[in-house]
Amino acid sequence: MTQNPQTTDDLMGLVRAGTQVRVVVRSCEVPGVVTVLRDTHFEILRQAPGPDWLLDGSIHAASVRVAVNGGLLCVPTYCWNAGTHLRGRLAGPAVLLPFRRPPRITVHLPCILSWTPESTGTEETVWCESHDLSLTGVRLRAPSGAWPPAGAQALVILGLPSGACRLHSLVIGEGPAQTVRLRFTVPLSDRSALVTFLTSYAML
Repeated sequence: MTQNPQTTDDLMGLVRAGTQVRVVVRSCEVPGVVTVLRDTHFEILRQAPGPDWLLDGSIHAASVRVAVNGGLLCVPTYCWNAGTHLRGRLAGPAVLLPFRRPPRITVHLPCILSWTPESTGTEETVWCESHDLSLTGVRLRAPSGAWPPAGAQALVILGLPSGACRLHSLVIGEGPAQTVRLRFTVPLSDRSALVTFLTSYAML
């Protein structure tokens, strides 16, 4: 599905000041919040510093991405660093990519799950295995042991054939048969090893 906003005024129904976005430059994602949206220009307050080459004042081709109802809105832009902000202008029409449920495979991989309970401040670790896995999350299973509560931040270390893959995650909740489901929170650019594994697994 394609939208055709040619100026930021056309985007006002979808994106406005205060909207959370991700600016994708090369393979780097920088989270931010829209602060100015006017004519063909915008300003985004960076919520992470970004790489040094992004902060040198040069103009970069970038995609500003924001989740909207039904999909991911991708806006081609040119942007440059301006102190704590990224400034930019539209470079073409926006495209709405519909959300699709990512394929989930049943695969048993050795895993380590670690988290730090607020009540103790001491890191806890569970050795477990994956029950099913997708690009966006994993369901883990262990013979015994307590899982972190829903909403907790945790680290999943997947034992992929290519080596350990560290994925910061959000605990969704416990399931049947001593399982727990987690959603990965790291940027897609930090999941390259997982993408390679899932792609090769699907071709078997």
